[in-house]
Amino acid sequence: MDKIDAATSAPIVRPPRTVIRLIGILEVDDVDSNARLPAKARGLLAYLAMHHDQAIGREKLADLLWERSGPEQSRQSLRQALTALRQALPAALASGLTTTGEHVCLVTDSDVGRFDELAKATDPALWVEALSLYRGPFLTGLDIDAPNFETWVTQERARLAGLRGDLLARLVTARLASSDAARAITAARELVAHDALREDGHRLLIAALAAAGRRAEAIAQFEAMAALLSAELGVRPDPTTVALVNSLRDPVQPAAPRSPAPVRASPVMVMEMPPTVPGATVNTTAPPSRAGWPRLVGLALTIVMLVGLGGSLAYQWHAERGKAGLPVVVVKPLEALTSDPEAGALARALTARLSGGLSNLPIIRVRSADATGPDLRVEGQVSTIENGGALVALRLIRRDGEVLQSSEFRAPHRAPADMQDEILGRVGRQLTEQLDLLAYPRLNDTAEQRRAREITTTAVNRVNRGDTSEEVFALFREAIQLNPQDVRIRAFYGNALVAQAGGSGLSKLRQRDTLVEAIRVFQELSKPAPHNQIVVYGLCQASRTLPDLQAARVACEQARVLMPWSARVYKELGFVMLLLGVLDQAEQFFQSAERLERLGTIRWTWAIGAGVTAILKGSPASAASWLDTAAALRPTSPWYPLFAAVAAHRAGDTQAERRWIARFRTFGGTLDLNEYFDSFFPSSIGYPAELKARLDSLKNDMALLMRDES
Repeated sequence: MDKIDAATSAPIVRPPRTVIRLIGILEVDDVDSNARLPAKARGLLAYLAMHHDQAIGREKLADLLWERSGPEQSRQSLRQALTALRQALPAALASGLTTTGEHVCLVTDSDVGRFDELAKATDPALWVEALSLYRGPFLTGLDIDAPNFETWVTQERARLAGLRGDLLARLVTARLASSDAARAITAARELVAHDALREDGHRLLIAALAAAGRRAEAIAQFEAMAALLSAELGVRPDPTTVALVNSLRDPVQPAAPRSPAPVRASPVMVMEMPPTVPGATVNTTAPPSRAGWPRLVGLALTIVMLVGLGGSLAYQWHAERGKAGLPVVVVKPLEALTSDPEAGALARALTARLSGGLSNLPIIRVRSADATGPDLRVEGQVSTIENGGALVALRLIRRDGEVLQSSEFRAPHRAPADMQDEILGRVGRQLTEQLDLLAYPRLNDTAEQRRAREITTTAVNRVNRGDTSEEVFALFREAIQLNPQDVRIRAFYGNALVAQAGGSGLSKLRQRDTLVEAIRVFQELSKPAPHNQIVVYGLCQASRTLPDLQAARVACEQARVLMPWSARVYKELGFVMLLLGVLDQAEQFFQSAERLERLGTIRWTWAIGAGVTAILKGSPASAASWLDTAAALRPTSPWYPLFAAVAAHRAGDTQAERRWIARFRTFGGTLDLNEYFDSFFPSSIGYPAELKARLDSLKNDMALLMRDES
């Protein structure tokens, strides 16, 4: 993004400008932003404030907050939000809001910017000032139904919370070094309260208590910590902590304890805008720029950070991982926060299903809760809410206490199995995506790599909006040239090829060539990244669209292992089984997709697949229900009305039959029946005899209905 007004002041002291407070509740001086601004306008203000003085593309802002709207509607919504900001903000701040035809910029300062600057200082007094800015989690109470925005908030919330913990640890260490034990204890207690499972925080508190001559309290603190780690994580204290406490218990040597182990700062996480190419894997988070499991690369991390080569560490870890063993993940029993039996039952069921699904992932090893020293742990809470629904929070946490991913989902009341599916379709899917990002990290440390990421994000967003022009593919090629080792960039390129082949305007020969090229890309990537979700799912989708049904079945089943709670995988398996004539399984897969993602942006696709399957199975009432759902989700699509007309005809509903035919005349009446039918059931496939007979009957009914209406 281009700088509009570069800062010219010193890193710590800046000339006064309007400050927007984002840490805690969003606040702006002289304006009640919560009362006067709509939620998405507040979200827009927060994002602009975080990227102050920078020109942000309108398309990026529209995709951030209005992802589910069409291009024109999202642009209009953005304009309305900008107008609301100009009217609500104080004059000094509103004058700093500048817009052009393609960009938006806000000249301001934020408490986050100040917090980050102070955190880089070496003076402990400035760390105290930074900590005073932390009034609560980032954007507390700002609840916006926009997946891309939610992902950004979650990432920033985790980053700032981690940085606060690191500042407290540094402050305790500095106060111990200056023999200020009393204030060291105060800061250490705040650190333990901030993250009760962070062992180095407890170790610092033990050292501070010992330095103050309060040896009995220090030992009691250790025993309380050991009990907590055993109960919550099933692990024992680190040998460094044990040695520290043993020195306190030795009556012959009651001297001051040895210095606690130094605290490693949490790496900054870089977030990628999640792609939502139709049928593509959605990635809601991105890996740490200096990712790696502590057991394998602790020493290497220190060396690499010193020489500035953190970006290469992620791939070094990946290369060495096969020798040292896969990372160990422990799924802790989810905690029921409410006392009613439903919450407890749901917590137990989700724990079991999470453990079972993750156990099949080939990129990790899942162990029981009593495993010693796991690399990662999964934990969370379940509580019932109004109307019988549930609120579920899930976190993926590294051994050192860093929260790699935090997700939350408010599930409406449904049948128990359906509610579990919908919860796992959100929080479980995000968990496996984060694990995939850890296994196949994205590099963003060099200028070329960062530029490649920005170009890829632009290209993916354009594909999301239906743009598969040559200009978009030129962007992918440029990004690949800048960062040829990045698996994800090439995988997104393959997904864009599949999207182009699935669109209109290409000849059948060109569509086939495009799909063959996509499959070549995915097969090439499967060598360095055999278990990457985007690659495996891309091969599944491209093979099904080609269609190469046997290859698609193999790839899609592999994708189901890697992505056990992805509605898109079940959608693809449903279509594969439909074309193979295994209608019962096709129906089950479509139903699974529906339970996993009730708010999916491509939900209409599996609704059509389920409706057509129901017609072929002789269940016109079920077909009508599914196709009504498709109509509600995509009212102007030409791809379901004729099937819905057949379902109504076979159910004896003449009125609905005529209504569907009229809609087909409006949206798809110029389509040739053979081309229309072939788009669902390619003539190149050799169908089983029983399915072929049912397809012929379906096509004949379509022809009769079209002729009768004429």
